[in-house]
Amino acid sequence: MSDQDGGKRPEVDAIIPVYGERSEALAATLSACLKQTFPVSRIFVVDDGSPEPVSLPAWAESSPQISLIRLSENQGISAARNAAIARSSATFLACVNTEVLPDPDWLATCHDYLAAHPNSDNRWRIMTAIGDVYAAKGDTAKAREQYDKAMAAAPDAADREEVQDSINAMGAGGQ
Repeated sequence: MSDQDGGKRPEVDAIIPVYGERSEALAATLSACLKQTFPVSRIFVVDDGSPEPVSLPAWAESSPQISLIRLSENQGISAARNAAIARSSATFLACVNTEVLPDPDWLATCHDYLAAHPNSDNRWRIMTAIGDVYAAKGDTAKAREQYDKAMAAAPDAADREEVQDSINAMGAGGQ
């Protein structure tokens, strides 16, 4: 799986939603994300309105690769992830919860699976999710392109209906 710019690996951003997490747990999760054999482009830590604001470890504060986003009030894990999605420009997103320490080859394994199974029954779901990200950013042309790919890859009418629901919900235009 390569991007359209001549065979480069697609960018992957990691999203770590937090709410009152222990600093040691966040540091361990950040470190595990940085040790991926398939490199992470950016890491977004989203503080979901913690009563005591979460801080990045000292070693991470100066990293241009790591960003801390603070929500003014607790809105839930989905809103925290969406706040990071809105700031990402990566092709793929990896959502990681604090205290989850992905193995160093986790992203490479995911990438290799998708590359080896381009016609996977679930690939249409990924295309739909990418379309949803573009739609959330207001880029309806790219959203529509992804939705069209998802429609073509969806194996049956019920799956195509799910894609259409996403098109309708995100305002990317109907068929």
